Amino acid sequence: MPLSKLKHIRIDFSLYDEKNKPKAKLPIFIQYYEVTTNAWISIYVADIVKGVLSIEETTKSRAKALLSFFKILKNNQIPELRIIAQKTLYTLDQFQVLTSLYAFHFDEEQSVLHFDFGTAYLLPEAILKEQQGFTDFIVVTSPYSFAYDNQLLDKSLQQCLTKTKTLEASLAKTKTQLTAKQKQYTEVANTLKTATKTHTDLSQAHTDLEANFKSLATDAKDCQEEKEALQAALNDAQQALEALHEKNTKLQTQNESLTTSLNEAKQDIERLTPFEGLYEASQKEYAALNGNYTESIQALEHCAKGYTALQEAYAQLQKEQQDCLEQLETCSAEKAQSDKERLEANAALDALNTKYNTAVEHLGNKTEEVAQLQLKIDELSKEVAFDLRPMPVSGVYTNIVNEIQLADNLNNSDYKLSNIQLKIKSLVNRDQDGVNLQFLNHETAKEINGNSISEVVLDIESAPRAVSEPGKLPNLIGFTETAVRRILSNQGLRLNPVYQKQSTVPSGESFKQSPAVNSTIQNNQLITVIFSKNE
Repeated sequence: MPLSKLKHIRIDFSLYDEKNKPKAKLPIFIQYYEVTTNAWISIYVADIVKGVLSIEETTKSRAKALLSFFKILKNNQIPELRIIAQKTLYTLDQFQVLTSLYAFHFDEEQSVLHFDFGTAYLLPEAILKEQQGFTDFIVVTSPYSFAYDNQLLDKSLQQCLTKTKTLEASLAKTKTQLTAKQKQYTEVANTLKTATKTHTDLSQAHTDLEANFKSLATDAKDCQEEKEALQAALNDAQQALEALHEKNTKLQTQNESLTTSLNEAKQDIERLTPFEGLYEASQKEYAALNGNYTESIQALEHCAKGYTALQEAYAQLQKEQQDCLEQLETCSAEKAQSDKERLEANAALDALNTKYNTAVEHLGNKTEEVAQLQLKIDELSKEVAFDLRPMPVSGVYTNIVNEIQLADNLNNSDYKLSNIQLKIKSLVNRDQDGVNLQFLNHETAKEINGNSISEVVLDIESAPRAVSEPGKLPNLIGFTETAVRRILSNQGLRLNPVYQKQSTVPSGESFKQSPAVNSTIQNNQLITVIFSKNE
């Protein structure tokens, strides 16, 4: 809902009395709940005339509260709203609320947000006295009229019977539709089961194909290697063939000379025929010896390859041993450093525990002193006459701060005031001199409507003394948001305040910061500080 373009608001509400007649005239307040201050804020003052309330731009409103309300709406947030009467309607102790239920819609064309509180009927006082309600307020209206109880009950009963019959017919129709849907669901489930089985089979087939692909890829790689080896062998064979051609030419020349020599040799063979058997035996012995020699050469080459592999493995083991020794030395140095840091951390922890116990003891003493001072202040203030004239806020703040700082300077304790939150109930007005506070005593407060009395919170603190190196972030722990904001502003930094529940830290006090203390900072840097919020 694009409420960022919101321009106007319209509020409608109808009110009838216990006799089901329009309320003649009733002045009311329209309030919204402010989460940050935990309070109801009045934004409109109007009258219900003849049972009808219709608020538009011309209605009298509280300008400052309305600005905050519009700011919340433009952030696309709808706070809780309620309508209360300016005068008491019943003799009840609780605060009386007319209604807090509403519907709303946004007209984008007119940029108007419409709040519709509907129609409400004032309840009889006898019924209200029987209700428990909340301890501080009670809703005095109902969306239903109690003027004609029996007629309304009969009418409501008849409507319930009619709705019952309608619902029974709808139930029967729904059952029929449910049966059809269940049948469709069964068919879809069967189809899904078949599809699931098919998917499983396809997944298995895909897995088998992946395995086959990997095997084929391995075989292809082996084939490529064999092809390269065969290509190399082919090149060698071609070179050998060329060499053979050259040898063949030489052999042909030699053959011619050998033919001549052969003729001559034939003659010699005829003479050496008796020695042929001895020659064949020598040839066989030579072949056997040549085979043994070849096997020995192959065994020697295999041993040489094994020896080379062992040398490489030995060199790798030596390198790994050297790496392990270096890592062992590094780990030993890191262990020694860790032991040293652990001893230093234990010593620092003992010192911090001692300081913490001392601080707790001093805090107990200071708490007792504060209680005694509060008793003295109560005794001194019993007979003090209140000045009921309006006073500027700056004057009130200055006087209170001066008195507290004077008391703080007279105290010789090792601890100084960090901050004080002072809550004052008064009337807040604005004139040409600015915002004024008008204090109330017990008597004058009775004559003023409680909704007009504001609660003013003054955050008073001594000047922070956070010291840090130039260009470094100081320690921001233990300060209020006001003090932290002043420290960061003096160093040209911006604050990102975050509130979290932290029971061990006083409400409003910081307990964590980011970046850390003494971190390098830059101009206009955003610093995150977490404050305790226990309320």
